[in-house]
Amino acid sequence: MSEDVKKLTGRARFRDSESLRFLHTVCSRVPSQRVQALENVARVFDGWLEGYGSPQDTVLIDCAAGENNVMPTDYKCMIREQLPDLLRLSTNAPFVDVRERCNNILQDLQAVPFIKDL
Repeated sequence: MSEDVKKLTGRARFRDSESLRFLHTVCSRVPSQRVQALENVARVFDGWLEGYGSPQDTVLIDCAAGENNVMPTDYKCMIREQLPDLLRLSTNAPFVDVRERCNNILQDLQAVPFIKDL
């Protein structure tokens, strides 16, 4: 097994159920649901890349004591976690609109400098 495959399979073992279901709805048989799911996925990736009004590398979290603290978040990890699934759907999704939209998202991601480091 190649090192790249070992890395990807090693990461997949530690993904939580929410991460594994992230792209699940884009292959719905109902076209309107697919369109909405693809828009949501694109919006989430944009949020991970741009931060939507907050500093890109920080989020507010509630600690156990109930105080708000600023904690760095590695959005690269979240993007890296979804890239194999996004790439798979861009070539093997059962619907043309899903393949096209996933390809568009991948093209947008390629324009971001740190993506090349992933």
